[in-house]
Amino acid sequence: MADRKQLEDRLKEMRCNFRFFARPEIRELANVLMPNELVQHCVIGQYQGVRFIGSHRSASTSDR
Repeated sequence: MADRKQLEDRLKEMRCNFRFFARPEIRELANVLMPNELVQHCVIGQYQGVRFIGSHRSASTSDR
């Protein structure tokens, strides 16, 4: 598990830390990342399903 504060700081540096979009994904990303793994690229998008509109965050890291 990665440190969530460090992850949020890294996403701010990359200008990919939005307050209202994909916040749950940030929490989950911190749980998925290994301690020394660094986020290198990040995108946020939206999708529309039949009954809802959702958002998602995709990230690439130093290891994946």
